[in-house]
Amino acid sequence: MQDVFLALMKRPEGLSGDAEHLKAWLIRVAINKGKDFRKSSKRKAVELKDVYAYSLDKEESDVMHRIRLLPPFDRSIIYLYYYESYSVEEIAQNLKVKAGTVYVRLKRAREKLKDLLVDGS
Repeated sequence: MQDVFLALMKRPEGLSGDAEHLKAWLIRVAINKGKDFRKSSKRKAVELKDVYAYSLDKEESDVMHRIRLLPPFDRSIIYLYYYESYSVEEIAQNLKVKAGTVYVRLKRAREKLKDLLVDGS
């Protein structure tokens, strides 16, 4: 997150400009920084439960725990759609896939999440 913030501060136009463009730019930078981090040899493990624990109540925490059990692509789509309120078209653009792919994966991810929540696994 700090690297994304620094990239924003180094950006020539800074925070100025269209809000939607800035939001898409930030997401793309965050994705790229995440990929860079995964490639680096200096990776440090951070428990996701530590990140989410401070801001979620019990029910939200249970749902977030189940979301983290989903495969990475499904997890990303669920998070962007429900927590960040992106449209399917915006998600497709940001993840560089077709909108149809996002619709299908969102449907499958919902089914997987429903199974996890109902079964309590």
